[in-house]
Amino acid sequence: MSCTNCSTNNKDGCSSQGSCTQSCKSNPVVDWLSHITAHTAHQDYAVIEFKNNRKEIAKSVHGKQFNTGNAVICEERSGGFHLGKVRYSGELARISLRQEQRKHSKFKPINILRHATQEEIDKWQEYIQKEPSTRVQAQKIADALKLEMKITDVEFQLDGSKLIVYYTANDRVDFRTLIKEYAQAFGAKISMKQIGSRQETSMLGGIGSCGRELCCSSWMKDFRSVSTSAARYQQLSLNPQKLAGQCGKLKCCLNFELDSYTEALGEFPTRDIKLNTKKGQAVFQKLNVFSREMWYAYTDGGFEWHKISLDDVLDIIRLNKKGKTPESLEFYCEPTEDKLFMASGFETDLDKKPAPSKNKKPNKRRNNNRKKPQRKPKSNDTK
Repeated sequence: MSCTNCSTNNKDGCSSQGSCTQSCKSNPVVDWLSHITAHTAHQDYAVIEFKNNRKEIAKSVHGKQFNTGNAVICEERSGGFHLGKVRYSGELARISLRQEQRKHSKFKPINILRHATQEEIDKWQEYIQKEPSTRVQAQKIADALKLEMKITDVEFQLDGSKLIVYYTANDRVDFRTLIKEYAQAFGAKISMKQIGSRQETSMLGGIGSCGRELCCSSWMKDFRSVSTSAARYQQLSLNPQKLAGQCGKLKCCLNFELDSYTEALGEFPTRDIKLNTKKGQAVFQKLNVFSREMWYAYTDGGFEWHKISLDDVLDIIRLNKKGKTPESLEFYCEPTEDKLFMASGFETDLDKKPAPSKNKKPNKRRNNNRKKPQRKPKSNDTK
């Protein structure tokens, strides 16, 4: 199975291992470790991609190494055989295997049996074209039985003897009658798999608010729980319309920078600490994490906020603990550009009012209804 966009027709797949210079978009993963020879104990490992961007780490039964783009026959964990495409292999697959073993100590890869023949590839494509109509028919059967469930997707195995039905439901569903109807309608063994809203969105795919492909459908495999505390740590407004993704739950990207924010916030004092000065007591208003700035306002000073650096705030807290009080917060505030101009005695162009022009005539409103003066006849005209 070679790439249709590549000029080299290689039946064993793309030997460039993802570093092809052609405009090939069928395999967007770039194997940046293709120049490194894999360890002899892991050269027969590869990452296989199935339908809906589902990826599995697999091992060759016969110890053969596969190239990127190979169509291979794999043995599923739940039983049966399926056709998949090699996403990448070699050293990069070995690193993926090591990461999975760190997460799950009892992780075992699936088995790669052999290369897929052209007849098997054609048969697999026929089942793929048949799946949309099968999904619609499966949803109609569920609606006829008055079951509150949504059929997200269906997937045939390679030989068509097994049909996997992915669905979402809020409550528990009784499948005793439904499975009998499915088996009679499709003539295959039925396997029902319930998925969540995040898994459903990853199967359907789409474009996020950032303008790029959804992370759950492109590269994410594990879905971590996202809480509203992640938005609070990042100083984000708790607006459900902005924080929720296409799945209706909080966006997974809220966890991407959470560790950086929590590490930076460890240096800041708690918000309930008040700063004591001779001018008065100041309370916390807001902060900027990465610029290391905090805003304080006097309790009797109205609505004026004073921006102070984090180091100065910590110095004031140390002085208060020793029983000392500084003069005021203004001593620690950094002067802005406007204050620098005022202190130096110069006046900016924005502060000057434009002087009225002497040569400019007043704009009189023209009266279109005004009658035009009649022209006086000349002496030659009146005869």
